[in-house]
Amino acid sequence: MLVVGLVGVVFMLVVGTRSWMLLFLLPPLLEVLPLPGGLKGIGCGFLVACVVLPYWLFMWAMGYVKVRWRGLLALDILFLALLCLMVAAYIKRPVTIQALGLDFDNIGGKVYFIAIGALVYYLAISLIPISYQNACKVLNWRIWVALVCSFIGAGLGLLGFGGGAEATETLGEAMQGSRFGALLPVGMYGSLLIYALYPLSRILCNPALLMGMLVGFACIALSGFRSYMAFHIWVLTFISFVKKEMTMVICIGLLAYGGLLVLSSSGTLLSLPHGIQRTLSAIPGMKVSEDVRRSAEGSSDWRVVMWKWAMDPRTGYIKDYIWGDGFGMSLSGMQRRFRAAMRGEKDNIRRLGQEAFAEDGMWHSGWITAIHRLGIVGMIVVNMFIMYSWLLILRVTISLRGTPLFVPSLVFLMPYTSAPIAFNLSAGTIDSVLSGVATIGLAKLLFCIAREQGLIIPWTQRKRYVPLMIEQHGDQLQQEA
Repeated sequence: MLVVGLVGVVFMLVVGTRSWMLLFLLPPLLEVLPLPGGLKGIGCGFLVACVVLPYWLFMWAMGYVKVRWRGLLALDILFLALLCLMVAAYIKRPVTIQALGLDFDNIGGKVYFIAIGALVYYLAISLIPISYQNACKVLNWRIWVALVCSFIGAGLGLLGFGGGAEATETLGEAMQGSRFGALLPVGMYGSLLIYALYPLSRILCNPALLMGMLVGFACIALSGFRSYMAFHIWVLTFISFVKKEMTMVICIGLLAYGGLLVLSSSGTLLSLPHGIQRTLSAIPGMKVSEDVRRSAEGSSDWRVVMWKWAMDPRTGYIKDYIWGDGFGMSLSGMQRRFRAAMRGEKDNIRRLGQEAFAEDGMWHSGWITAIHRLGIVGMIVVNMFIMYSWLLILRVTISLRGTPLFVPSLVFLMPYTSAPIAFNLSAGTIDSVLSGVATIGLAKLLFCIAREQGLIIPWTQRKRYVPLMIEQHGDQLQQEA
């Protein structure tokens, strides 16, 4: 740690006033490094901000750089309200991290470290004066840095590092498993980047681009995660809306669905890897193997049972539905369940797993998790924060159309458009909401830059009506002058 710290200090002194670039270029590189699980769980972007912001404030105190607050009132208030609710939750139920080795029964304080990292990142994005020209340059660099890092991460995953195939498995054996996520980041990022860079008509007429899109979807299908495929299609649909290609996308989607129905009726889908069948099982009319069908339906039924427990006050899993029970899990309760399972005291292992998830607050539902941790009040604030960020991203991407920032905005911001559905209908958590501040902070930065460039006119700003003919005549006179 001492050597790394000294190298880091020297590196920061070398980059100097260009240290703000690390906020965008360094996180993709850190994602593929073997960081300890606790640090990677906090978020690489937040870790970089915890170094860059203090260093920038130090240079500002020395008079080398400037600091300027770029405000967005509604977003600032919602983020502050969320942080205040988390502070109140900590006061109500203090927690610690098990890795610290403290004699404390309530553990699970990682979410608070994520919240601190999110706050530091938000302040860094808001305080460091990044110009339009520099943002264009660095964000376009980040596109290719992230692409290279996604391939490196996929390679490490295939070698058994980071959730891919085990070292003793062949690639074919791994793909026949229930979940195979090694190629998931490459598939999602690659297909997203292709569609962001090129119009749909060119992709359909170019065999290389079309093959890249198909390979990307195949990598997602191999993972076996139905939610990832649904969210990715959702994101690409919103990109088509921003690019004014939605009609063509809908037609292609209908043709693809018809082709899948033909393959399903002929039984071809039964010979596909387990992960692809599991992903396609969410589509109506798909004929997959019986074990895949049971596995997918069992996962859904397993969640519904827990959701009924959560909404029943008699179970006692959630005690305060208004303000929430705070964060954390009982260490002694986890140890009792572990001993009971090892001794075979409970025969129904499936129910034992459900009870453990319910007691630890892992509901596989964002809105129930928010009610459990922050109450109904917190659930409303969280959803307002998510929905406002969603609308902000749509407005920013539309306003940047035709500028050098358009492609970076599509690549880095549009994946967040699935956040409302992912949080409320899938396994959303407060951790994931706070981790999304990395994207929301970038959206705020691009909004402020677009506002300064005159690409966005605030709704509160008065604008005098000028007839179009007079406006065009004035522009012509200025050009002639």
